[in-house]
Amino acid sequence: MRRTLAVAVTLTALVQPLFAQTGAKSRAAKPHGAQQVDESVARAFKANDADALAAAYAPDAVLYPPGAMEQRGRAAIRQGFAEFLAHFRITDFTTSDAHYETAGDLSIGWGRFSISAVPRSVGDALGTGGGGGAPVRWEGRYTSVARRVKGKWLLVSDHASVPMAAPPLGPRPVSNPTR
Repeated sequence: MRRTLAVAVTLTALVQPLFAQTGAKSRAAKPHGAQQVDESVARAFKANDADALAAAYAPDAVLYPPGAMEQRGRAAIRQGFAEFLAHFRITDFTTSDAHYETAGDLSIGWGRFSISAVPRSVGDALGTGGGGGAPVRWEGRYTSVARRVKGKWLLVSDHASVPMAAPPLGPRPVSNPTR
């Protein structure tokens, strides 16, 4: 009996690290919910597909796009993407320095993005109208919050920003009252 108990304890001690490794590998192999959605957004941008972009968002989602206030709800988000894609053909979309955390049915992601595009007209690049245009590239930051809805991860909040131009360096007055 003692020998059987000793063998069982020894086998448990030997096998336990294997189970722990297997569990860690399976957890590491499954991407976070926000990461899954970010990957689908990247594919949709590269496909220039406003419908696929909107499908990544929950019906009650809010998007804070660069240079604009919020777009609330999937229909408004889709319209915003459709208007953007009417002016630009996306040639590449990447994320970098990405970080993800998931707890239960909520997942967050944050990092940097880069969008390369070709204006569909010169006016789209310059704001003046006309045809053709040189390639453009935007680099910015993002924070995304995804929620599992009926087994599928969807964005509920998405905030993207493009840094403003830095102010000129040098001394400036602390205040500049007008008289």
